[in-house]
Amino acid sequence: MKNRNLSVDIAKLFACLIVIFCHLNFRLPNNSTSECFHSFLSCGTADGVAMFFLITGFYFFQNKSYKSLLIKTFKKIVLPGFFMLAFYHYFYDYIILGISFQESHVFSLLSTKTFLISVLTFQETQVYWYIFSYLLIVILFPVLNLVYVFLEKKTSYQILFIIICIALLILNDILGNRFLHFGYSFPFVMLPCAIYVLFGGILFLQKDIWFSHFHLSYGILLFFIINLIRTSLYLKLSSQGIPNNLINYYSVFGYLSAILIVFGILKSHPVASKPFHTVYCLSKYTYEIYLIHPFVIEVLNKYHFFEHMNTTSLSTLPGPIYLILTGLIAAAIVISITLFILFVILFCKRVLAKLFRFRKVE
Repeated sequence: MKNRNLSVDIAKLFACLIVIFCHLNFRLPNNSTSECFHSFLSCGTADGVAMFFLITGFYFFQNKSYKSLLIKTFKKIVLPGFFMLAFYHYFYDYIILGISFQESHVFSLLSTKTFLISVLTFQETQVYWYIFSYLLIVILFPVLNLVYVFLEKKTSYQILFIIICIALLILNDILGNRFLHFGYSFPFVMLPCAIYVLFGGILFLQKDIWFSHFHLSYGILLFFIINLIRTSLYLKLSSQGIPNNLINYYSVFGYLSAILIVFGILKSHPVASKPFHTVYCLSKYTYEIYLIHPFVIEVLNKYHFFEHMNTTSLSTLPGPIYLILTGLIAAAIVISITLFILFVILFCKRVLAKLFRFRKVE
């Protein structure tokens, strides 16, 4: 733990919490009195995965072996991700929709074929689109590394690259994403995620200069101002029936918000202590939390958990306060259940490992 950067661990965990809150935000009840604030929350929590890609860029280009990176990605990302996708695909109908086990996807060869084709062609997105996005970034590492090495030579190159990217993002936002055609599936997800990773690498490279001109209070203020503008534009365009991508991670507002949150956390410089040791431990399992929590939310939704929250005494509170409190309570419950499931899986994994080791000794 001595070589760990606690600020980066906190940023990873915070990104994970934002993703959970983003998924919960679609489940929380909405009414006319809280519609604007609901939209503000949607904008403010839309960039959790974007933060993850930005953080990835901090150390991504320190990889010296492409082969080692591929092996590490396969073991830590691809295998658990594939098992979760398979579980989601085969048991969703049975567990969530209540379809009989015999009629579910489990016994359908056609369903298995469709699932494998969608996975192998990077089209099985759902809420797990980031798995394929990260895999694509890893595959593109040699190309991205060449770009990074070139930009690393001169600060002027880095500034010019950021200015060009921001200008293209603004133009894409103005044209309603009809210019760059960003998205959540292959191949439309590659460029925006690659930009995030390169931004992360560049900004982390210049973190000393960034920190000398950056104050946490200013970052928080700018974050709220940016998302207020984002929400206002989103509601205005939506009311006029004009397509826009402002609420998505690949808008210019998404990039700016992710940068402000991540570097605001890095600026905090936390001191190692027992609470931060817990943060460090949890940050090691952010990917597993990413994988498990959507299914937990689906199960809670099946049993009308979020509807029941609307009948509590909290529903009498003003819209914004009610949304924040219910969101925090729901997030705490989802995280608790997710961590319980994770610890059970880890315990079973450890027991099985000991059993196999014991058999080998015999």
